[in-house]
Amino acid sequence: INKNELFAGLMLTKDSAHIYSAFLTKRKKYSDISILSASGYLYYDKHSKKYKISSKDKLDEFYLPGNYLDLHKYSCNLFGEGKINLGANLGQLKLTSAGNITHNMKKNEIELDLVLAMDFYFAEQALEIMAAAINNDIYSEPVDIDRETYTKGLAELIGATQADEMTSEISLYGELKKIPKELEHTILLTDVKLEWNTETRSYRSVGQIGIGNILKTHIFRLVDGHIEIVKKRSGDHFYMYLQIDPANWFFFSYRNGLMIGASSDKNFNTIIIETGPDKSKLKVERGEKPYRFYIATERQKDLFLKRFEVDEEEEE
Repeated sequence: INKNELFAGLMLTKDSAHIYSAFLTKRKKYSDISILSASGYLYYDKHSKKYKISSKDKLDEFYLPGNYLDLHKYSCNLFGEGKINLGANLGQLKLTSAGNITHNMKKNEIELDLVLAMDFYFAEQALEIMAAAINNDIYSEPVDIDRETYTKGLAELIGATQADEMTSEISLYGELKKIPKELEHTILLTDVKLEWNTETRSYRSVGQIGIGNILKTHIFRLVDGHIEIVKKRSGDHFYMYLQIDPANWFFFSYRNGLMIGASSDKNFNTIIIETGPDKSKLKVERGEKPYRFYIATERQKDLFLKRFEVDEEEEE
């Protein structure tokens, strides 16, 4: 319109001050980052009172993978699903996500429900200890493999056919005989609900976290924990705390090329401590961001948890 490029989706401002919705409107600044966008056909559904944008196939069959966006005519709530870019620049820590996002424009509240794949270099023996500890917990609840966000998110990541085969195998045998190569991530999270916090300029998790697999180990269990992805001009930060019970936990933090990890499990910590400087450093191509992992302290974990608790108390 008037030679202006129009957008349909959710955008993160370059300064990470806020997320805003665009529905056939201009983005505020050229540098704003698209979190989710949809293109194809525009259709008004009289029954649901929603304007919908997606491919023709997905508008006809909503269960199909592909990016989709709708705007309610009266509530002005924006909903989108498909592949989601969190806009986080975390160097050698790679995040790949799919799921859905809802923007309540009246309250200016943004909620995401995701399948989240994490890839980063770390001591494999330590990760295997973590996987075994979660699998050995007899009290944790299993992940709901029929949850719509999970089935659709999985289809976005590996394709609908393979996703259906994988879900059927888990239903029949209770676990996967072998993790598909496409899902061999450092950690694959099946259930992650995030909320955008404008004050902290961060995504913060809400509720339990579902763990699908760690490396090649099948888990599919729910655990307590917190995830935070902080947007900063000096470099984005990532935090993850997973708790089997108050006495058994794992903590990771990443910023500016340094991943730190710690656990209540002494063997986990010992492996990290005893990893030599050559093996704790990732070999990267010229021009790429450096990366190494190191042991964290329990105080660093406690400070992260305290920050969460303080903010939650203030909201109450």
